[in-house]
Amino acid sequence: MMDQILQFLEPLKYSVVALPLSLVVYYKVYQHMKKEWIKQYAGKSEKCASSDKPVDTSYSNLSEHSSDFETDDDSDMDHENYSKLVLVIRNDLKMGKGKVAAQCGHASVGAYRLAVKRPNVLKAWEACGQTKITLKCDSEEQMMELHQTAKAIGLISHVVRDAGQTQVAPGSKTVCAIGPGPADQIDQITGHLKLY
Repeated sequence: MMDQILQFLEPLKYSVVALPLSLVVYYKVYQHMKKEWIKQYAGKSEKCASSDKPVDTSYSNLSEHSSDFETDDDSDMDHENYSKLVLVIRNDLKMGKGKVAAQCGHASVGAYRLAVKRPNVLKAWEACGQTKITLKCDSEEQMMELHQTAKAIGLISHVVRDAGQTQVAPGSKTVCAIGPGPADQIDQITGHLKLY
């Protein structure tokens, strides 16, 4: 396949469009090969190249090879195993953009620290490109209800309490990170919320 691509690009090698065109072609080839690698190493019926045992791709026990590949295009991901992190931001606090960004950073780090204790959850999220979604809620009560529901069904959930040095009162609960975890479970809890 590479030989055919190189033959196609040969007449264009002195052209102004050669470099941009070759980059696009190589990127598309890379995307195609990445999909093939994912199928080979994380496919349900495929065998791992380093062993004779079939690879288990259930969410609770993903193949160690699946974390080696990231994807920017989740349209071809196996939605059964799709994983994401949702950041629920309190809209009633009227925080500035910088404050929201900092609080989301705290929430992401807090969720990551919890996810490290669950390696399969972390591997699944990494295999899905570490997707992060920001949503908004209207009150602390609504955010805490989401947090408790997530914890009750076994999802990772972390609430950020602000130090109160800038825009909000000390101890204010600003952002709740839910996940990383299975997208279908997270959507059952947060699917009704609007994007931030």
